[in-house]
Amino acid sequence: YKRQAVRREQEGTATYALMVGTDGKVDNCRITRSTGFEALDQATCRYIARRARFDPATDSSGAEVSGTYNGTITWQIPE
Repeated sequence: YKRQAVRREQEGTATYALMVGTDGKVDNCRITRSTGFEALDQATCRYIARRARFDPATDSSGAEVSGTYNGTITWQIPE
């Protein structure tokens, strides 16, 4: 959690779309529904792109292809 966001008591839910490469790593992240706070939106993509790994998608012949993944993350300050 970003310290500045905690001090400002910023919380929210971000929805994101990922482009996943043939190596299973995130190639691109886009916020599709904002938390309302730029810092949390940026942190969402930064952390997910750094940590997420996927099994590559495959086409009908079994060849690895790029794919997409959509998800949601909720930022909530712990009590």
